Amino acid sequence: SLYTTVVDAKSLSPRYPWLVQDIAPGSRDTTLVYIAGKMALFGVARRRDGSTVDWRVTINTDHEDQWERLQLSPEFTRATELLMNELGLRYGRLDFILDEASGDSWFLEVNANGQFGWLDDSDLTLHGWFLDAALDPANTIISAPCSRPPFSPA
Repeated sequence: SLYTTVVDAKSLSPRYPWLVQDIAPGSRDTTLVYIAGKMALFGVARRRDGSTVDWRVTINTDHEDQWERLQLSPEFTRATELLMNELGLRYGRLDFILDEASGDSWFLEVNANGQFGWLDDSDLTLHGWFLDAALDPANTIISAPCSRPPFSPA
């Protein structure tokens, strides 16, 4: 598995086009599930302490992080709705780093096919949101059939 790691950019070979970014400051990894306008924000219970850059390293280990539901502010809700509308997405999992001291969230990415099953529980049935959206005709994609023949390696 590949995870985000800290590297010294000067140590990377100039013969390869590396893509590097700054580490987002903040104390908490958060993820937002967006399904057809409905939103739920979650945060890793463990605060970031610099020992790991990528929370995924603890998945399926004895030290797996627990997630808890967080309150969404009206500003965060509006900004997410604007972004998803601009991108034309009806579904996505958006990842952020939350700086609890300042209240700022640093956007990392939106996964248009991101998983959310581990966040589902009896109090918040995200799978119900997903099924409602999938069965809603307003979310149907209608397009002309592909006119190209299928790829054949022969």
